[in-house]
This record gives sequence, structure tokens and C-alpha cells, in this order.
Amino acid sequence: MHSIWSGIDEKATYEAAKQVLSEYQDWKLDALNFSLALKSPVMDDMPKSESFTNTNEEKLLNHSNAQFEVELRERTINVMRTIDDKHELLADLLYYRYIRNLEVKRVCQKLEAHYQVPMPERTYNDYLHTAVLDFAMIYPRKNVRKKFADISPKSRLNAAE
Repeated sequence: MHSIWSGIDEKATYEAAKQVLSEYQDWKLDALNFSLALKSPVMDDMPKSESFTNTNEEKLLNHSNAQFEVELRERTINVMRTIDDKHELLADLLYYRYIRNLEVKRVCQKLEAHYQVPMPERTYNDYLHTAVLDFAMIYPRKNVRKKFADISPKSRLNAAE
């Protein structure tokens, strides 16, 4: 049987997935800070300054991209939630930590209250590690899953230590 983890560098994948999750708040702010400036249409073929690049089309594209990035992370967490009870807890952990941006202590409190299980920070850290790796395997962009072949030989030596 072929393991989904064969050839995957867990440490590098964990760091890449954690980075993707950490970028959520930045993408969310970009998606919320959207406005179009109305300008007169251009009617002539006169040369334009190259320094002016914030056209409405570019702003619309940037806004759409930011919304897509937000939804991609949210939907990946929602897919995790549907797998089984364990993944529901892991998805909630990611949701509270990265989507709601709660501090670790508050995340532990929320999970304890909802799942009626003790959640000390050490257990939280173990669950976080598992949740981030599971997120990486579900996340549709394969570039978050780092293979040993994608990493330089020097980085591989450091990962083995």
C-alpha cells in the first residue's frame, strides 16, 4: 500500500502549511480593504505614465485573488471537519487559532468547553502539529507538501539532525 507520506518531508511540510495558515489574516484584510476609484475613461492614444499601475482592473483582480485565498483556507478547514470526529476537533483548533486568530489559551478553553475534554497546552501543541499536517494533505495546492527531492541536500542534512 502506498502511503500518502512517502517522500514527504514532514518538517518542511509543517512549516509550509503553517505559513499558509498564518497568511489568512493578511489575505482577509486585503479582501476587506477594497475600493474602486472612478476615473474618466481614456479616449485618446496618448502615452501614459508607467508609474501608475493601480487601475480598477488591477484592484478588482487583487481583490478577487485575496477573496480566493481566504476561501481556499476556510474551505480546506471545512473539508477537514467532515472527515470524522477527530478531524472535526483538529479543524476547530485551526479555525480558532488561524481564522479567528485567538491566543493559544483561549483556543484551549474553547475546545475544552465544546468537546468536554481537558486541553492543556502540551496536548494543544500535539494536536496543532497533527492538524497542520492534515491541513497540508487536504489543501488543494500541492506546493505546500514538500518532498525530500524539493529540498536542497544541505537542508535535508539539517532536517535529519
